[in-house]
Amino acid sequence: RLANSRWVQHAKTGRFEKASTGLLDVVSDGIAAFGEEAGNPSLEGRQLALSLAKLSAMAAGEDSPQVQDVKAFAEESLELCKAQETLSEMVADDICSIVMDAQSLFNLALKLADTCKDNDDKCRACLTALSVAKSMKTDRSVDESSRLSNAAKVWARSILVDIDMWVDLADDWDVLSEQDQESALGGFVFYDCVNTYYSNAAVRSKDEIGFMVVHEEVFRLIGTKEQKLCDLLTTVVDSCMASTR
Repeated sequence: RLANSRWVQHAKTGRFEKASTGLLDVVSDGIAAFGEEAGNPSLEGRQLALSLAKLSAMAAGEDSPQVQDVKAFAEESLELCKAQETLSEMVADDICSIVMDAQSLFNLALKLADTCKDNDDKCRACLTALSVAKSMKTDRSVDESSRLSNAAKVWARSILVDIDMWVDLADDWDVLSEQDQESALGGFVFYDCVNTYYSNAAVRSKDEIGFMVVHEEVFRLIGTKEQKLCDLLTTVVDSCMASTR
């Protein structure tokens, strides 16, 4: 469509706010203006259009609601692109030839958290799923409660992959020395996820989907009534949060 090329003229004439919104139209219409087939955009084409939209919004030099909305949408959509790239490194198939929607990315990340054999990959899959869950606010069909529910599913999954070990550790925790406690946590997917998640300065200043935000739902999902296990998981998170401040 000719209309999808108007952002170029807007950018040339310094109308960057219009250029940014025009580029979002390009994203919605399938990047046809970038030489790709309408309705079948590549991940690379989407990233290019979103990056240009963000840059145009920044060049607009104003904080109008429309400019803020463009920047927020572009940044969160680029996070989904980054998540797809991360997951593509963990699967045999080429999943970057098309753009995957947020729910498909989320489902794939959770599946990989179960099926990957390496704990580092399990942790990476969980953290990617959290990133997707957070970025789902770009999808107006996903409300806040659904987004938090998805975050709880990720934290629960990171615990369930080692659930028997967590139950055993909770039974022995109080008799272990501080040094043995720290040593015992090595290799737990949940522990690695918590450490990585809370080491992010942006998360510490505004935690939207962290374990402590959704811990009650996490405990329900893992199906435990053992207070010792719940207390241990909470203690681990508190300790990680304190060590990263």
